[in-house]
Amino acid sequence: MRPASHWPKAPAFALLLLNISYSSAFRLTSMNVPAVADPRGNLELDCRFDMGTEELYAVKWYKDEQEFFRYMPGQDPSIMYFPVIGVSVVRRRSGCDNNYCKIELDKLSRRFSGGAFRCELSSEAPSFKLASETRNVTVAAVPKEKPKIEGLNAHYVEGDVLSANCTSDFGDPPPTLRWFVDGQSTVPVSRPSYAERESDGLMAQSIFLNMVVTNVSKSTLEIGCEASVPGVPFAPQLTAAVVGLMSSQEAGDNEKFQLWYSPFNSGITSPASSYLSCLIFSTILINVLIWT
Repeated sequence: MRPASHWPKAPAFALLLLNISYSSAFRLTSMNVPAVADPRGNLELDCRFDMGTEELYAVKWYKDEQEFFRYMPGQDPSIMYFPVIGVSVVRRRSGCDNNYCKIELDKLSRRFSGGAFRCELSSEAPSFKLASETRNVTVAAVPKEKPKIEGLNAHYVEGDVLSANCTSDFGDPPPTLRWFVDGQSTVPVSRPSYAERESDGLMAQSIFLNMVVTNVSKSTLEIGCEASVPGVPFAPQLTAAVVGLMSSQEAGDNEKFQLWYSPFNSGITSPASSYLSCLIFSTILINVLIWT
């Protein structure tokens, strides 16, 4: 005869574990909030949650600890809105159910609409459980396009002056630009200038580069211009251009070659020039035939 077991029967024990698992499943599973919100568009916030065996009592949204939205499925009306500076809820595009809640905000202000957004859910009696997450949002009109470099030549000779201008796309706050020469940061020759777009008040920055080409040990030089937005989680945008380099001797040899080669390609139609070109070409051809 088997001794009596002190443990619950297997099915009952498994059921007990299952109930504990379901009860502890009450949690906020995800919260999606962008780090940067563009005031030229809307801001979408959402959170998903698992109630387990609990019953949802309320979902609340806060900005900087001020409640602006509440969903209570057990009440009528089930949704309530509260005035908070910088928060404008698009009501037709916002809503919640028992495991998901989405909020859309419009009329964003860079000064007032950014901050700490929190999604908080609570369960019904008797447990009254709470779960929440918070995300920070910065409102900024970041540049949509990379900076533009203008004024560069295709090639430079040792001693030439290299001049170029770089202009950022429009943004708020204004983007900050800096030059790079072969990957090394370079100070611009003058203070940045700014331009404001009348339609939306966004600002663009321009900086000027002026340098003497001295190091021609390489055949090329890379000129880069990078745009960043201080205080905003935004990946810098880099525009780069490669120009050719020649030493003074190489430039002189190239000029001599061009002077020698030009009669054959200049398109000169005067009789004397045509005769001279034919004579030179005939002499070269005769020498080639003799030596071959």
